[in-house]
Amino acid sequence: MLEEEKKEREAALVVAREASRKVVEEAVLLRERALTVEEAASKAREDAVGYFKRKQKNPQAHGYRCSLHPGVFQSIDFPQGT
Repeated sequence: MLEEEKKEREAALVVAREASRKVVEEAVLLRERALTVEEAASKAREDAVGYFKRKQKNPQAHGYRCSLHPGVFQSIDFPQGT
């Protein structure tokens, strides 16, 4: 009976080691994927910042126009010609 229990324990240990190895492999893959996603997010942030910086330098080149409503000028006192 003792020999049989020993064999069962050894078999269970082999199964546990294999499961542990698979978990470690999966953790390594997940870490690699996380780094890839992190790199992609970093690149996307850099691209977005560059995009907005370019638009700030010359907003008219990107279709932005600034127009004032005529009511803005109603309270301004323009000097009369002298």
